[in-house]
Amino acid sequence: VTADAERGAVAPEGMQAAIDVAVASFGKDQNARAFARPSGTEDVVRVYAEGRTSDIADALALAVARVVHAHAGGWGTNRRQP
Repeated sequence: VTADAERGAVAPEGMQAAIDVAVASFGKDQNARAFARPSGTEDVVRVYAEGRTSDIADALALAVARVVHAHAGGWGTNRRQP
């Protein structure tokens, strides 16, 4: 469940706070921002991430995907950094 034009998760509880921590861990100088939202057409959650470089955006997307996996009952193994 999302709010703020689908940029903030209100459920499951604690997930948005964990996403905020993941984003903050990249520091303000990296222009990092991210959000996760459920797909309207598939049984998946989409993760969106931006950063100063594509490497930062990729690392942030992976960090947020891990948060979603942990909080939203993800199935399968948690993806590792390539």
